Amino acid sequence: MRESLRRHVWVLLFCSIYYLALFTCYSLVIVPMYLGAGLVLRFLPPWLWLMSSVLVLLPTLWMPVAFQRPSDIASWLLYLCVIGPVSLFSFLISSVYPTDVIILPTSLTIAFGLFEFVRTRAPLSVKNIVNSEIVFEYGLPLAMVLVIVLVFSYSDFNFHISFHDVYDRREAAAEAAPAKSFVGYCMGWLRGVFVPLAVAVPILYRRGHYLWGLALLGALADFSFSGEKSDLLYPLVVLLTSLVLLRKPRRLHLWIISAFIGIVFIALAENMIFDSDNISTLFVRRQLVIPAQLTTYYWEFFSTNPLMLMSDGILQPFFGDRYALHTPALIGLEFFDWGFHANANIWAAGFAHFGYIGMGVVSMLGGALMWFVDSLALRRDSALATVICVTITMTWSNTALHTSLLTNGVVMLVVLFYLFPSWKRKKFRRRFENAVCVVHSAAEGGP
Repeated sequence: MRESLRRHVWVLLFCSIYYLALFTCYSLVIVPMYLGAGLVLRFLPPWLWLMSSVLVLLPTLWMPVAFQRPSDIASWLLYLCVIGPVSLFSFLISSVYPTDVIILPTSLTIAFGLFEFVRTRAPLSVKNIVNSEIVFEYGLPLAMVLVIVLVFSYSDFNFHISFHDVYDRREAAAEAAPAKSFVGYCMGWLRGVFVPLAVAVPILYRRGHYLWGLALLGALADFSFSGEKSDLLYPLVVLLTSLVLLRKPRRLHLWIISAFIGIVFIALAENMIFDSDNISTLFVRRQLVIPAQLTTYYWEFFSTNPLMLMSDGILQPFFGDRYALHTPALIGLEFFDWGFHANANIWAAGFAHFGYIGMGVVSMLGGALMWFVDSLALRRDSALATVICVTITMTWSNTALHTSLLTNGVVMLVVLFYLFPSWKRKKFRRRFENAVCVVHSAAEGGP
């Protein structure tokens, strides 16, 4: 009890530093640069600032303070990238009267609590598939090569690494390879399945080092065509996660919070010393502020307009075409003068389609999927399961749940983990498995 309280105090302190630094970066760096893009500062009464602070830090009461199962990392990433920033910035971003905005961070916090409740149920042991090594020894590299060649062919086998024309490349890619086309699926699978696995497997198992070359080629090929910055971010996050897992996984949550604090402080230092905003734009604004902004816009629009009811997808035959555009394009045109594909996270999309009920449903489904990954990890490698949870979480922080399953390869990633062979990580394996012994004990009925 005393040790748990001490850990929660440390977590509360780290999170307070993180959100204070994030707000400082937002106020001093991001708002002056993007004032015309809906990012503003406005006066709020003290009691509303207090309410915002409470909602920001409230989830730390139930967040995991010791690494006990792979999906713990998913909860921390969702909290630091989506839940906390929405509670911090929604009062500033929304054009709705601030006291009326309280329902958004409150409902999102409740939905996140539901996600945690479902995710932390006792996992079930799922048997291994025998003789599955051929899938990863030969099938994965072959499939990856074919997908890379297909995607790379759309950029005429030329590398385009510039960040200055990414939006033009995205628009061209959307026309040449729509999301529901075969090439569109291949791009999502390359970004969300093949590249993360190709980065993690050689680190964790010391085999198949040629996969790093395929991962680099795949990331650059997709970025050259689509201009998606996540092509470069996903491999970097997976690389860092895999390296940290070889060290002190029980303190993984503190490593994660410290990394976020470090990025924000580096962004502030870059602006103060070099009068530049590259890091704040690429990381702080894009990965932390924009999700909060889009979540606020989704809630603001669909609170006063008819819900989408998935009429832009599989339920279109039942509800008709309620809007002429898909949800991200609709929000992009509604709130931004230039218009862009405003993809948001699973809770924002859930609200857009089915309101507050939708937020609860995606919480249960997302928590159930993380619970299933934990269950698979009982008889497989927990470190790889953690990498998979990181990859899925990065997808969910910018994509609707139902879109992520096929288009972004979440189902494929889980299936591949189900088929993963019993490869050993030698001296690193025992250290990591000790960190998840609590989950094993609970599943086997131990003390």
